[in-house]
Amino acid sequence: MLFPSSIRRRAALLLGVVAVAATGLTAPAAQAAAPTTTPTYPLGLQPSPPSAVAPYAVPANGASFGDAPIPASVDLTPWAVPVGNQRNVGSCVSWTVGYTISGWYAKREGFAGTPYAPLFLYNQLTNGRGGATVGTTFFGNLSLEQSGGVLPLADFAGGNYTPTYLPTGADKTKAANYKITDWGTLYYNQTQSAASGQSLIKQALANDKPVALGIKVYQNFYGVNASNPYYGSVSGSFLGRHAVSVLGYDSYGVHIQNSWGTGWGSGGFAWLSWGFLANYSEEAYVVNGFTAPDDGPSPVVSSLSATSGPWTGGTISVTGSNLTGATVTFGSKTSPSVTVSSSTSLTAEVPAAAIGAVDVRVSTPTGGRSNAVTYAYTTATPTITSVSPAVGPNTGATAVTVTGTNLHDIAGTAYSLTVGGRAATSVVVASDGVSLTAVVPAGSIGAAEVKVTNAGGTSAAATYTYQWPVTPVLTIAGPRVTTIKSGRVALTGTLKLPSGIAVGKTTVRLESRPKGSSDAFQTVASVATTPNGKVSFATYPGSSVEYRLAAVGDVTSSSTVVITVQPAPVIRSMSATAGTKAGGETVTLTGENLFGARVTVGGTPASSVSVSVDGTSLTFVAPGRSPGKVTVQVITVTGKATAGSYSVTR
Repeated sequence: MLFPSSIRRRAALLLGVVAVAATGLTAPAAQAAAPTTTPTYPLGLQPSPPSAVAPYAVPANGASFGDAPIPASVDLTPWAVPVGNQRNVGSCVSWTVGYTISGWYAKREGFAGTPYAPLFLYNQLTNGRGGATVGTTFFGNLSLEQSGGVLPLADFAGGNYTPTYLPTGADKTKAANYKITDWGTLYYNQTQSAASGQSLIKQALANDKPVALGIKVYQNFYGVNASNPYYGSVSGSFLGRHAVSVLGYDSYGVHIQNSWGTGWGSGGFAWLSWGFLANYSEEAYVVNGFTAPDDGPSPVVSSLSATSGPWTGGTISVTGSNLTGATVTFGSKTSPSVTVSSSTSLTAEVPAAAIGAVDVRVSTPTGGRSNAVTYAYTTATPTITSVSPAVGPNTGATAVTVTGTNLHDIAGTAYSLTVGGRAATSVVVASDGVSLTAVVPAGSIGAAEVKVTNAGGTSAAATYTYQWPVTPVLTIAGPRVTTIKSGRVALTGTLKLPSGIAVGKTTVRLESRPKGSSDAFQTVASVATTPNGKVSFATYPGSSVEYRLAAVGDVTSSSTVVITVQPAPVIRSMSATAGTKAGGETVTLTGENLFGARVTVGGTPASSVSVSVDGTSLTFVAPGRSPGKVTVQVITVTGKATAGSYSVTR
C-alpha cells in the first residue's frame, strides 16, 4: 500500500536512481576475483538509500502485508519459475524482482505473459549503460515495476544479455499491463536485520508473499552446490552485494532462488541459515501482489463436496465453471492428483496439512486463479494395531515397527512415539501413514504403554514389555524361628544379576498362600529394591502361611519360607499331682497349642515328652526330685503355661 503523501517524493527518488545510472554505476568497491576452483558469477546489488525505503517499512505499511499465523516452515517453491541466469550482467536485482518474484505471482495466479524480461527494468535504470560492473537498487526496480510494469520476455527485443537496448514506447505501453501492486520494506540496514528480520521474513512468507533479499557475498558463496546446498558461514574475500528471492523457510533458515543458472546450488536453489542472515543480510523487501491480464475466462468454484476433512487428506469433488485444465491448491499446497470430468466438475486429492482452515482455489493455464472457498483440516487421531517385536531388554535400543492408522508425519506439527512415557528415537513414518519404525528407549522391567502423538492427537495405548537382559536370581530369607504366635514377621530378599550388570530400583512383590495349600500365590505387598537389589518386608500373618518373593518380568524365588502361627500354650488339666522322689511317674496334660512343647517339674526337665497330633495333649515322665511341692510348666516357642502344683513324697 502506498502512502499518498509520499508518492511525489518516491517518484523523484526513482528519477534520481535513473539519473545516477545515466552517468554509469560502479561495481561494489570490495569486488574481488572469485576462487579459481569455482566458477565466477556476476553481482550487481547497490544499497537502496534509507531515505527512499524507510517510508514503506513494515509493519507501518502492513495493511497489505497480512497477519497469518507463523507455522514452523513454509514452502512457496511449487509456483517457482524456471531458474534464470544473468550471466555477465549486473542485473541480479532485476532478475529477483522482475523475473523470479513477478513470475512466481503470475504462475500462481495463472496470469499471461511469463516469463518477464529482467533487462526491461535493468536497462531503463542504467540508461542502456549497464554491464558486468553496473548494478541497481531494490528501490529503483520495485518502484519502476510498480509505476511502469515489466514486459513479457517474448516481447522484449533486448533479451536477457543486451544491456544497451532501451525499451520502446510500445514496450512501455504493453508493460503497463504487468505491474507490482504494492511492496514494503522489511529492513534496510544490518541493525534491523539482526533485530527483527527473521520474524518479518517468516510473516511475509506465511502470507504467501515472496521476499527480495540483499546479501553480502564472500568467495565461498560461489562454491555452494548440489551436494551441499546449505550455506551458513563465510570465508574468503568480500566480493560485493547480491539480490536473491526467498521462497520458503524452516528451522535452519530461508530457501532462496538465485539467478546464476542451474549449475549453482541445487539446480539454482539453496538454503541460507538464520545466522547468516543476521550477520550478512542488509536489505529485505516484501512484494505484496502482482497484476496481469488473463488469457481466458477465469475459473469459478461454486462448491466443494466436503468443506472439512482430516489433516491426513482425502478426496473431494469441486463444482464450478471454466475448470478445464485446472490445478487445485489447498492453501500453499498443490493437490497431487486432479481429475477433470468436465468444465464444471473435477475431483481432487486433498494433500495432508496442518490442522486449520485454508483457501481452496482452482487455477487454469488461460483463466488464472479462481475465487477462494474455505476448507478446514480437522483432527484425525492416530491408532496403533500392533507393535513388533512387542518385547525386548530393558536396556532399550530395540528397533520396532508400529502399525496403525493416521500415523502421518506433517512438517511443522508435533510428532512423537513414546514407550513408557519416554521418547523413542529414529522415528521414520511410512508415506501411507499406516506404519512407522523407531528405536525403543531404555525402560523399567515390565509392561510399558506405547503411544503415538501427532497433529491429530494421541492414540490409545498399545503394550511393549521390557524384559531382563539376563535372568536374575531372587532369594528370600525369614526369621530363624518360623513357628510364632500372631504378630509381626520380618522377611528379607535379594535380587541378583551377574556381576557387572546393575539391578537398579525394581519392584518386588511379597506373595503368600496358606501353609500346605496348592492354591495360587496372592500378592501381600510390593516394594522397590535398593540399587544393590535388597528388599525387606514386615507382615502380620494371622495363620500359618507360605511366603515367596516375585519380581516383574515373571521372576520368582526358587525357595519359600513357611511361617507357622501358633498361639501360646494353654493347660486345662493334669492327670496326677503327686509322685515319689525317685520319679518315673507318667503324667498326662490336656490343653491347646502344645506343639513342640517341653515340660519342667520344679525347674527340672521332664523326659519322654510326647505331644498328640492335634496339639491338645501331651504325656511326660516325671523326673526325680527332693520331697516337697513344686510347679509343673509347659514351654513352647510361642510362650509357656503353668500346669499346676506337683507334690514329691518320700
